[in-house]
Amino acid sequence: MSPEFPRYTTYKPGELEQTLRQVAPHSDAAAVADALSEASFSSSRPARLLKEHSCAVTYPDKREGHCRYERLGPGYHRFDFTHENGVRLAREWWSRPLPNTREAIEHAAQELVPVAFATAMERERREYFCRASESHERNKQPERFQMSMERAKKIAGTYALCRPLGTGEALVPVSAAFVSLEAANEAWREKGDRRLVVACCNRLDRCWERPRFNPLYGEFPDLDGLDPRPRSAPPLAPPIAPPWTAVGETAP
Repeated sequence: MSPEFPRYTTYKPGELEQTLRQVAPHSDAAAVADALSEASFSSSRPARLLKEHSCAVTYPDKREGHCRYERLGPGYHRFDFTHENGVRLAREWWSRPLPNTREAIEHAAQELVPVAFATAMERERREYFCRASESHERNKQPERFQMSMERAKKIAGTYALCRPLGTGEALVPVSAAFVSLEAANEAWREKGDRRLVVACCNRLDRCWERPRFNPLYGEFPDLDGLDPRPRSAPPLAPPIAPPWTAVGETAP
């Protein structure tokens, strides 16, 4: 005869499993007891939230970079992007719930890449090419002057198709000015002349200069001279040294 089994009883931790094993030690009840015991052990040690993570990303120009993620709340997530060589691009925000897994975080990071890259293009145009005064980080270079101060002021930050002059960095415009980089890139595609490059008017140095950030570089990576990584253009912000590491991890 089986021992009396109490009904409507509140068990202390571990008592239910012990009772099940006593009632039927060789039946499914014992397996249930083991499962309950394991579940009880697992629930007593909740998984730690992944609050920081870093991953590699690929930008529209096919350059590699890094993204640092930080969880600030259930619907409040921050992604900091850097381009190659640690050049800071932009900080983007994810303001909706995001699964707390590395896969979900890395997918969201790559989804935000075009936004961060577009922000970097506009910042370069506004903060570098349209800059009118010198700073402690950047001085004007008179040896690069190609136009008057008035002309540079008028067309600063606009784009044009240019032809390299000789073996130096000087570029001569061969098209009308375009307000947007997208329009200049489309004109370059239609022209089909691979000797030309897309450049932007640099107000401080009064010359045409190739932008650092342009998705056209990713479409035509084999073009000689199309992607020069401008020598004179400084980073948009101080470099960050990647990679970052997730909480509890160590750098390789």
